[in-house]
Amino acid sequence: TDTNDDNIPNRRHSLDSLFGIIQQQGKEVQSKQNFDFDTKSKNNESETITLEEKPKSIFEAFPLTSKVKNPNAYEKNVFDQYDDMMTTIINSERFEKKHMSSPRGREIVKAVTDWLLKDERVLDYSYDELQGAVTNGILMEEKNDNAIASSSTSTKTKTKSNRLFRNEVHIPGSQAEKFFQQIEDQQSKFMSKLGFTNVQYEIATRAFDILSSHCARSARSSPLSIAWEKMKEAGIIPATETINTCLYVTGTMASSGLIGRNSTGRSGDLNAVMNILGDVGRQTNETNSLEKHVSNERSDVIDLPTELAIFHDLLFEPTEKSISLRVKRLVSQGDATTAEFLLDSFPSSDDAKLRTYLPVLKLYCEQGDVSSALKLFKMMRNEPKVRLEPENYVLLIATLAENGCFRSNAVDIEGAKELGYNHSSGPLLFDELMMEMSEDVLEITSASARRLYNAFATGFQEHSNLQPIHSLGGLATENIEARPDELIASRVTVGETTATCPRSGVKLNLIKLEDHQRTQLQNSLLQLSTNSFEEFAQNNRIDTDYAAQQLNKFADWLDTREGKPFTAIVDGANVAYYMQNFEGGMFNFHQINFMVEALQKMNENPLVIIPYKYSMPTFMVTMGTKRRKHKRDKKEQEILDKLITSGKLYVAPPRCLDDYYWMLASVSDQTNSRNGENLDVLSDNKEGRWPGTRPMLVSNDLMRDHKLGLLEPRLFRRWFSCFIVNYNFTAFVGKESVDREIGFSTADFFSREIQCSPRNNASVWHIPVSDWKLDDRLCLSLPKQVN
Repeated sequence: TDTNDDNIPNRRHSLDSLFGIIQQQGKEVQSKQNFDFDTKSKNNESETITLEEKPKSIFEAFPLTSKVKNPNAYEKNVFDQYDDMMTTIINSERFEKKHMSSPRGREIVKAVTDWLLKDERVLDYSYDELQGAVTNGILMEEKNDNAIASSSTSTKTKTKSNRLFRNEVHIPGSQAEKFFQQIEDQQSKFMSKLGFTNVQYEIATRAFDILSSHCARSARSSPLSIAWEKMKEAGIIPATETINTCLYVTGTMASSGLIGRNSTGRSGDLNAVMNILGDVGRQTNETNSLEKHVSNERSDVIDLPTELAIFHDLLFEPTEKSISLRVKRLVSQGDATTAEFLLDSFPSSDDAKLRTYLPVLKLYCEQGDVSSALKLFKMMRNEPKVRLEPENYVLLIATLAENGCFRSNAVDIEGAKELGYNHSSGPLLFDELMMEMSEDVLEITSASARRLYNAFATGFQEHSNLQPIHSLGGLATENIEARPDELIASRVTVGETTATCPRSGVKLNLIKLEDHQRTQLQNSLLQLSTNSFEEFAQNNRIDTDYAAQQLNKFADWLDTREGKPFTAIVDGANVAYYMQNFEGGMFNFHQINFMVEALQKMNENPLVIIPYKYSMPTFMVTMGTKRRKHKRDKKEQEILDKLITSGKLYVAPPRCLDDYYWMLASVSDQTNSRNGENLDVLSDNKEGRWPGTRPMLVSNDLMRDHKLGLLEPRLFRRWFSCFIVNYNFTAFVGKESVDREIGFSTADFFSREIQCSPRNNASVWHIPVSDWKLDDRLCLSLPKQVN
């Protein structure tokens, strides 16, 4: 314990309380072990020691040493890191060349470097306005042009005019102006005490600029805590770039801990004592009092990132980073209302709003303030370009479930209807929130599924079928049919071919692309085609619109051609290379012919799409690490000619990616050939055709690249679920195959996205979970009368 600490009386009281707890624990151990600590025997002579004779205080048991620490000294291990970095800067060739190239220069710099490397503070400082802003917030005052004009001739105002300060800095008597004056006063005291000239002062300021950059590049924040103390000591207002760098470093990395007096070697709080003692037994009033004292003591100390943020915002216009750091402090103090008010007053980008509002939303949820949480969530969702993450929806819905808001007899959530919801509580509010979630979210993680399950287990404790699971536990499948009026929160396995949920008994749907979504997907493919071609075109001086023009030409051909509409689109290259990764493997035209014949036997009309190079007589083939030339033989040429003659082949133009062509073909209207006919095949069709969406797209390509490029992930998933048909067969060796059977795996029977189904008097929600099995879902259903 530091004998020079001003808080010693309070700390003594806290430690004495803890010492009393330890003595009480000793008494309990004594009674349990039936061992008398008050009497000891030695050589058959009894010597009694009463409790009153024992130390009454931890300070009597362990007297303070007389060692006195220097209150102005910086914490050694932190200063050593600062010293290493600053010494490197001072000894750098660039610094020496600029400032110490002459004897006079070395003399000027020596006083500066002596102070920069001094391990203790030489001048105290006090910034009342900064501390006031920490406690009471930053005041935003109206700009007074007359007040500014009246002081425009002062040196201070001229100095300020060269910096991009807040308007409030120019208003006499404002919080910002007073703070600026305190900094200038500190600067004058510092320069007077050390005898610094303006040149020396600028050298010191520049050294801190360089150090902040070094900290950013080396991902080290500790040296900044000493640098910041020295800047406050010297009354330095860092350059905007420097303070922003400091905000970045301290805000995104682990800072040096608590500052204020801590960086000068003073102790922080009683955490170390508590950690050493560990669990001293069951909680008592004294331990609660001790924890409260420690908590109150910590709340008076500000961390480095927050102090930098408040310093910045007192003088400069707030930034996303500074506001975010201030919000984090308010959240850590449990002040969600002020944090939200601060965010509302700061105009920011949509992404910034999402990042900075989330801690506030989480705090509202932790505090059980469901009304404020719902209001803030709705505001975030209504932001034009803000895309809420699945975890954000889970956070809100789980919080409302835990607080019993979805019970049919729940108290209405204040302000819910004013936010646009039709219901203020109960199962129908749950359905409304789930509907919003289904519009923005495709799937959740298993951790989120567990969070929702436990929330329902907490909010509906009387339902014995819901037992909370450990935060690291997994949710077991429950495929037993539920009672008609039973609350369901279960992991289920939906029938792969029946699309039926065994728990709820409802059948899931295959959600298809609507007409406007087909158009949107076509436009996305055109844009992707253009983007992928641009780099190639720029390097080869080719028209960048070439790829889009060719793809549009293909789309027009599909819409204007006569004859039967295509009902199966074949990814030619994917089929030709299927299972050809063996010695002598090749781009096999016989496999394409095999696929076409198999589809025709199934009463399908196929269109094969291949890249341009495979239409040439000779082309290069890469199999594994080997690359060789392939020359088409007579049989292969016959296959190609037959496809061309029958109109079942389309060759993608040179330098164009064939993937976009077969993707676009699957969603083409085929206006003339279709003539308004619905190409989809019903399950009870008389031809015995495979039921499902048409045209089907035959490919084993997982299309991971396309998924990243498409504008709307939901469109890609619906397209993939409805159109893709996988296949398998025994690979051909040349033109021969030992097994002429082909197997197809149909497109999904039900969509892999959140969907709602009716069940008795309730809605059933099925949510895909990314790290569960493909057909597993989280099934949630609240009967309308569940209390």
